[in-house]
Amino acid sequence: MNFYKDVKMKKCLLCLLVIVLPFNSMAKTVYPLYAISADYTPLTSEDAKIIAQNFRLFRAVRLKKAEIDALHSINPQLKTLFYINSGSSFAITARYFETNYRTQISMYSIATLASKINRTQIIFKLKPDTNTPIPLKKSTMEGDFSENNKKYVIWIRIDNELMKVLNFNQTTHEIKVARGFSGSTPSAHAVNASVFTTVYVQRRAIPDGTDSLNRLRYSIDVASPFAIKWLVDQTYQAVTELNYDGVWFDVFSANNFNHYNMYGKGVPFMWDFNKKAYAKREEKRELQEIRLNAVQNKLIDILKKLPPIFANRMAAGQYWPGLGNTRLLLMPTQVKPRPLAGYCIENFAGFVNGRGNRPRYRIGNSWIRYMKMLMDASQKGLVALPMVADAGGWSTEIEPAGPIRDAFETYAYASFLIAVEKNSKIMLGIPAYYFYTDQKERKAWLHPRYSWPIGLPTETQAPENILNYQPKGHVIFMRHFDNGLALVNPTNQSDAIKFGTSYYDPDTRQTINSITMAPQTGKVLLKSRP
Repeated sequence: MNFYKDVKMKKCLLCLLVIVLPFNSMAKTVYPLYAISADYTPLTSEDAKIIAQNFRLFRAVRLKKAEIDALHSINPQLKTLFYINSGSSFAITARYFETNYRTQISMYSIATLASKINRTQIIFKLKPDTNTPIPLKKSTMEGDFSENNKKYVIWIRIDNELMKVLNFNQTTHEIKVARGFSGSTPSAHAVNASVFTTVYVQRRAIPDGTDSLNRLRYSIDVASPFAIKWLVDQTYQAVTELNYDGVWFDVFSANNFNHYNMYGKGVPFMWDFNKKAYAKREEKRELQEIRLNAVQNKLIDILKKLPPIFANRMAAGQYWPGLGNTRLLLMPTQVKPRPLAGYCIENFAGFVNGRGNRPRYRIGNSWIRYMKMLMDASQKGLVALPMVADAGGWSTEIEPAGPIRDAFETYAYASFLIAVEKNSKIMLGIPAYYFYTDQKERKAWLHPRYSWPIGLPTETQAPENILNYQPKGHVIFMRHFDNGLALVNPTNQSDAIKFGTSYYDPDTRQTINSITMAPQTGKVLLKSRP
């Protein structure tokens, strides 16, 4: 059987699309899966059956109420999740945001005062924080509010006063400002007082950026009233009006993702004006916990229940204590009694590299770091959700059916099997849809590999002992199961290995007693033919 060969499907009206089956009679995957769809395709009867019967969660955009009802009719336990951007000024215009929420925009220090200034002084000099040029521009818009990323207002903050930037000389560092901007009170400021300015989201959506819609997108202080209100309002609408079961917050992390200054250089930390210090990873994670707790409490108040809340951007560089300790988002804590329902590990197996192109595989030490994180979550019973690749809009780039996607998913699944445990709560995520280039059609489908009866693992290593899964003298990683083996070669060299017994290869449908693992490949072998 050619798994990529299309079968003709009879299309029907949405009101007739459901074939109701008892859930306990459905074919089940060996380990639970979830699916995402970053693009919308009207749900067919076949799509609904495949998605509802094979996945526990479905994060999908623009689903209609009737489509969600159809999925629930097949599988009442399926959780449909609504995507919510949680880290920027969203679709709100810069003018509206500056009018209502200017003081809740994230800021960071760019310079200090070269000398003290009085409450009326409008021309003075700045002293750079570093040897690099001060990342500051003059306003190109009269008045207090920006129109877009070509006609914008730039302002700074010193102590509690906001000042509009009328002119700035990059050579002399002399600045001309309008004092008492946006209702703040003019006051005297001491020499070496810190000078702050705004942080933007997305490199193209900065002043003079190349965004096709000329957007100006601000980063929002994660624990600000607006950041909480936005998530509450969006979740309320998703659950009450759109009929989704729960929500997916993106990006919910301990570091600054996609944050830039007005010249397009990354900004690593935001200033916490309450603590008068930069909110580093541990502090930002705690601010995310505070926000999550506030959102949960408000939703319980207005909905009388708490819909499941999932989030994106769990990463190895933030997971462990001392690096951000974001695993606490999956645990009850004093500031947050209720953990996230699940936390997505985006780009678990690698990174998209253009539609239809071979992805960039996660290999070597990077693969090991992510595996250690997943193994720890698996053994601690945390709901970590590794996603085969991108969990955002770029996920559609790995949808084309064919050997490139097949090899990448096999690599991700075999890696997942290295970490899974009998009672663990981790779940692998894949795109729900395949795009068939020859027919220019997008359809839901699931590869049979996820139902191959490999059984339960018969060995478990602690994360710090992951190298014990490497047979002596080999670069591959191999784990034994009741009815098979999971093998991963996360390196750039081939590796041949002989087994002490025979295994059935479901891909080639042959019985083998040795295998050569090509670089950056994964494999599932079974003890007997299913």
